[in-house]
Amino acid sequence: MEENHGFLLAEVERRVELQGNPLQKTYLKEFNTGCFYWYGADTHGCPNLWFREELLGWENVDLQARKAYTSLVMQSAINNMPPHKHSLNFILLIDKFNPVNAIKHPRLGPQFLQTFMKCCPDRLKQAVMVTGTTGRIFYNMTKALAPKSLVDKIEVFNDRHAAGKFLIKKKILHSVHNTTCTLSSEGTVDDLLNEEILLPSFLGGNLKHDEDVAKNLPLMLEELSKEMITSGNGKCSK
Repeated sequence: MEENHGFLLAEVERRVELQGNPLQKTYLKEFNTGCFYWYGADTHGCPNLWFREELLGWENVDLQARKAYTSLVMQSAINNMPPHKHSLNFILLIDKFNPVNAIKHPRLGPQFLQTFMKCCPDRLKQAVMVTGTTGRIFYNMTKALAPKSLVDKIEVFNDRHAAGKFLIKKKILHSVHNTTCTLSSEGTVDDLLNEEILLPSFLGGNLKHDEDVAKNLPLMLEELSKEMITSGNGKCSK
C-alpha cells in the first residue's frame, strides 16, 4: 500500500507541475485573494473546497478572469482525484456579504453557480453555507437557479460557530495536514478538543489555513492529494 501511495503522489506532483504553474501566472491577481481553495478532507478522504467571501477582491473585477480562476481551481483538483475518490464537500462563507458589491456585479453570483454546475454537477456530497442575514437574501435569490438535487445537499447557518459544530459532527473536518479527529479516554470523540484542532481560526478554532497553500495552485493540489490518498484510515473513520 505504501508503494502505491508513493506512486500516486509522484504522479500527482508531475501532473500538477505540468498544468498548474502557467495558468496560475495568468490569473495571479485572482489567486492572490486566497478566497477560493481546497483544504483538508473528510473522514472518507473526500476533499473540502472553501469559499471565503470576505477575502474576495471587488476592485476592478474582471468577470471572465474570475470565472476562469474558479473553474481552474475546481477542475484541477477533480482531474487529480485518485480513482477511488469522487465526491467533494463545499464550505461557503458569505456572512460578511456586502450587498453594494453584489449590486455592482449582479452577474457574479449566477456565473459562479453556473461554473460549479459545469465542473462538478454530480460530485457534491455536502455543502455548508454560512450566510448571516444579508447573505441569506443572496442565497435565496441564487438557489432558484440551482436544481433541487443540489439545493437539498446544502445546510445553511446564520453563524460560523454553529456551522463549525456541524462540520465536525459530520466529520467533514476530519483531517488537515496529518491532524485527525481524536478520542477521549472513554473512547468517544472529544468535541471540544476537535473544535480547537480542526476548526480554522475564522470558524472559532485554532487551526490556521496556510495562505501559501490557498494561493498556490500546485502546492494546493499536492497537499490535497496527500489528504485524499491517506485519509479514511483514522480513528474517526466509519
